[in-house]
Amino acid sequence: MAHRVRIAVLLIAAAWCLAVPARAQQGIQAVCLDPIQQRAAVLQGQAMPLGLARRALHPADGDALVRARLCYRGNSLVYVMTLLSRNGAVTNTIVDAREGRVIAPR
Repeated sequence: MAHRVRIAVLLIAAAWCLAVPARAQQGIQAVCLDPIQQRAAVLQGQAMPLGLARRALHPADGDALVRARLCYRGNSLVYVMTLLSRNGAVTNTIVDAREGRVIAPR
């Protein structure tokens, strides 16, 4: 019986240790959607397609889109775009996923 209690306590402690860092990161970083959730958000009209959101960054600038993630920022969805400029600088830009306007500039 005592052995089962120890195992139960260890399992609960392990689950708590795994959950705390994940929740701490959520406060620091945005919670991003997986590809299936991204498609669903676009189909439901919660977010515009990435190609349209990319236009908010003025394609004539010549920056290459390296990575794009659809994430929650508060209660709204945003695209977090990682860009590589011609001079090699890497920047992150946040674009409102519903309206397509830049929220956090490069």
